[in-house]
Amino acid sequence: MSMKDYRIEREGSSVIIWDDDLGVGLSFQEGVGMQRYLSGVCLKDRKLYESEEGLETVGKCVDRLTAFASEKWPMEFEEIPNL
Repeated sequence: MSMKDYRIEREGSSVIIWDDDLGVGLSFQEGVGMQRYLSGVCLKDRKLYESEEGLETVGKCVDRLTAFASEKWPMEFEEIPNL
């Protein structure tokens, strides 16, 4: 699967992966587990949250950003196995 080029911002252990085309980012802490479940969403334009179509766009983008992050930061984005 080919991954899009995303912009990565770092400040200390904080990381934000940006899809600049959509203005959607995924924020997490590098070096800390469970980030698949604890990461946050960043938006350049909050208007994306004002429609069902915008919410769907953000959700799909976050899924792609999470897939990218899980390849680049496997420890942080490790899935919890089913018990």
